[in-house]
Amino acid sequence: LDDYVGRMKEGQETILYISGDSVAALRTSPQLEAARAKGVEVVLLEDAVDEFWIPAVGDYKGKKFQSLTKGAVDLSKVAGEAEPDGPQVAEGDLGRLIAKVKLALGGAVKDVRPSQRLRDSAVCLVAEDSGIDLRLERFLRQHSQVGAASGRILELNPGHALIRKMAELAKPESA
Repeated sequence: LDDYVGRMKEGQETILYISGDSVAALRTSPQLEAARAKGVEVVLLEDAVDEFWIPAVGDYKGKKFQSLTKGAVDLSKVAGEAEPDGPQVAEGDLGRLIAKVKLALGGAVKDVRPSQRLRDSAVCLVAEDSGIDLRLERFLRQHSQVGAASGRILELNPGHALIRKMAELAKPESA
């Protein structure tokens, strides 16, 4: 962690991490896309105990830990790529698509919102800020310690071709 903190980019305020079953799987996670685009290093954690010691420790040398699979991740203060390249869905069209996706999914997700973390993937699921990290919840469910999944947030990438096409299809029919 000393090395990580020493390599943190200018403007980076937290130690970013993601946990999962294997480093190979973690390296392909869509939640890494914004950090990768900014050149921000992410700690990859594959041991189940990591889910318990990170919240217990809270920070390292004044730098808080932040999971990339939980809550909104703001990398705007970090030097690097500012915005995704390419065409984006217009705000009104994206709002209409989000409303239709929410209606279609019902209670399967807690919320649907535009993503600030995705660059290449169309969608990803994240936990809310105050929720349980995705891997910890899966681990607890496997050991009968938690019931139904807490509300997940579906994030849509407004620059992805699939989301742009879906937004186009969600437009009202012309008279």
